[in-house]
Amino acid sequence: TTEIYTLSLHDALPICIDEKEWLTKIETSKLLGVSTSTLDRMILRKEFPRGRKIVHQKHLVWKRELVEQYKERMLLKRKT
Repeated sequence: TTEIYTLSLHDALPICIDEKEWLTKIETSKLLGVSTSTLDRMILRKEFPRGRKIVHQKHLVWKRELVEQYKERMLLKRKT
């Protein structure tokens, strides 16, 4: 048998930040090895995606996976 589940948009968004999965601006900038002001400039120049708002959080956050992928690309660019 096949079970079908219907999820609302609210179900798809986390209610709180999981420390392992979501990073604050400060954590993101530290992981990338840049200052928060440099991260702001990268976002304005569209070199790095804008974070997203999560329910019950006033600051933007980024998925750890996205930040780690971007860091790998930054390191590859430096090598070439």
